Amino acid sequence: MSITLTSPNDEGNNYAANLKLSSTVGSKNIPVRLHVNGPAILHVVPTDIKFILDPYSRDEKEFIIKNFGEQMLQWHVENIPSWIISVTPDHGSIAAGKETSVRLNVKAPGQPAMDIEGCIVVRSNVGDMAVHIVLHVEDLTPDLEVGGYLDLKCKPGELVTGSFKVRNAGKEKSLLDWRIVSWPEFGSNWSFDQMQGYGLKPEDGDLEVSFSFNAPDNRDHFEGCIWVENMHDGNDFALVHLRLSTPKNPLRYPGLNKVVSGYLLPYQKIFKSLNYYNCCVEWGVLSL
Repeated sequence: MSITLTSPNDEGNNYAANLKLSSTVGSKNIPVRLHVNGPAILHVVPTDIKFILDPYSRDEKEFIIKNFGEQMLQWHVENIPSWIISVTPDHGSIAAGKETSVRLNVKAPGQPAMDIEGCIVVRSNVGDMAVHIVLHVEDLTPDLEVGGYLDLKCKPGELVTGSFKVRNAGKEKSLLDWRIVSWPEFGSNWSFDQMQGYGLKPEDGDLEVSFSFNAPDNRDHFEGCIWVENMHDGNDFALVHLRLSTPKNPLRYPGLNKVVSGYLLPYQKIFKSLNYYNCCVEWGVLSL
């Protein structure tokens, strides 16, 4: 004997009845119970995902689609932002009580210090859910700083040496590529122990750069700058100010700077004689 039942349209309900069997020897009640399966129930977790990445870097995170219902769940993903490289898988079927993991592969743009937001929509045969995604791109901007004001004195034509310091005062994990662009026009045979550098980190501290040149042959005062810049940002530069003096040779006369009541003693005759030759006397120092 076979029994055929047609389930009602109201899903998720239970029904009970008694089936009475009669025969020549008597009758018997057979209890019959009917459960109508409920619909699939879509559940997504988590619904908020945040990526924190360096510029141009990649990362993966996942969310889970669950079927808390009793029928098959059919789903697919829509509205994928352009900065999400892939969603794997992007569609499928989930049986009652089962779940599926979905992986998101994200690549950060090159522009630092920014937040990008978007939503992925999971559509199914029983409704939709959205996954809110935030991509934060770290600020890895370096900041060139150069320390040193150089005030040098030497004889004309003498070899001059000095140094200054380069540092990256930028954000953590930033990398500074720097180079020397120009140096003063005075002097000759300018030389630097390093004209450029790559990947200088903030935690590296001060990087010392040494230089040398031959002073001009004439006696005078000279001023100029050593120009250092960030290779990737011409607006990020620094100047090392340099002052060079090649003074006149002083001739000192002991006792010439002794003053009594505003008069030079006992070298008044020497003073007059020196003036005769258009020399300059400054309180005992004769500059020729």
